[in-house]
Amino acid sequence: MAKLNKNEIIEIVSEKTLVTKKEVREIIDETLSLISLALEAGNEVNLTNFGTFVPKKRAGKTITHPGTGLKIQSNDTNVVTFKMSKSFKDNLNQ
Repeated sequence: MAKLNKNEIIEIVSEKTLVTKKEVREIIDETLSLISLALEAGNEVNLTNFGTFVPKKRAGKTITHPGTGLKIQSNDTNVVTFKMSKSFKDNLNQ
């Protein structure tokens, strides 16, 4: 399975839309920035026909150090989950 990175996406979008790579990069960077800001503020981001990014708080847990047996409490962490849209899931599973 091949990976697709940001530069490859920029190149493909630029070729398909006849927009310069610089402009496509600026658009993608701004889009990702807006998504990040929304998630950091605790808001869900729904991209129709793609999916929904949902910010969640994962509770800390008690961890036992294997060498000393000392119990350590980890902090709560913020994570983002992704739920595919039905149409995306259907297309992926064809």
